[in-house]
Amino acid sequence: EGEPSGGADDDGGSGVRGGAAAGRAGGGRVGAESKAWHTAPVVMQVVDTVGIPPLAVRHGMPGGRVERYSLVLSDGLHTMEIKLITPLRHLVRDGCVRRGSVVRLLWYCTIFE
Repeated sequence: EGEPSGGADDDGGSGVRGGAAAGRAGGGRVGAESKAWHTAPVVMQVVDTVGIPPLAVRHGMPGGRVERYSLVLSDGLHTMEIKLITPLRHLVRDGCVRRGSVVRLLWYCTIFE
């Protein structure tokens, strides 16, 4: 409860279950990791889009490669780089999200290692 549905790397997910942001210790990875889910809407501008080279061949995927993108976002004071979830990669590929676009994040996850 409290987290969007979907996985970590290929995070699917279309919404938030429950109403409050939740923190949870990550599992299945080496080292200590914790996640904090935020549900307060944030408006930011896209400073840049960056293609992420595939790390490894993924089983069950045509060609074994998944194209992914990272976005550099700014609120006018701070700048941060985020990884775009795989199901939304078409937004960059189709040109809907590009440098100068203004986006509103409805929910997002911060990962601490």
